[in-house]
Amino acid sequence: MKSDKKPVIGLICVMACCIFVIALTLGLLASVHVAGSAADSTADADTETPASEPELEWGYKFQLNGVSGREQRWLTSIAYKSDKRTFNIDEVKLTLSFGSLRSGKDVGFDDFDIPEFKIYYADKSRNNLYTVRNVQEDFTSEEFGINIIYDVPNNLYYYEFNHSEEITIPKEIFTQSEGIFTITIGGMNYAWGEYVIIDGTDLEYRLVGDNEVVLSPAWVY
Repeated sequence: MKSDKKPVIGLICVMACCIFVIALTLGLLASVHVAGSAADSTADADTETPASEPELEWGYKFQLNGVSGREQRWLTSIAYKSDKRTFNIDEVKLTLSFGSLRSGKDVGFDDFDIPEFKIYYADKSRNNLYTVRNVQEDFTSEEFGINIIYDVPNNLYYYEFNHSEEITIPKEIFTQSEGIFTITIGGMNYAWGEYVIIDGTDLEYRLVGDNEVVLSPAWVY
């Protein structure tokens, strides 16, 4: 009696077809996955956050001088900071900090009697361009005191100001494509009988187009 091999051959053919279809399907799925991953990578690259510009800061941190770790410091100080350097020309705002290292009748202030003072923007010669405000308080009071924090291992010391305030720099200050202006504090020193510039700090500006201005610390003297 002859065995019938046709059903067996047919079954083998069906199984081979099934395996081919499964392999083809898996290959297509793998291709879709790779393409999707590439698209996601491209999208991530397109939406990557650009590097932020450096902060604007001056006057809060200084370097210790000499082997003994002593530093040269002034009786008064002024500092400013912002989390950015590029501003809309109508919204140029800084945090301003200022004060004195010693207050009242401590050593160094016996001839320093300034019961009121003025904050203003000036040119390089300290000529008043725009008054921020008049302050009816004693500059040597504790309100405007400064504490010093030493970081000897890193060869630094920090000024911790009792007083800080937000100031707005008007666009009228930016009269040229680039230039320098100062934030100045001055007042009548009744111990000397004359008006004195208590302190000041210089900034450089650069206009970008019609609506932006870039600020950076500037050294004039």
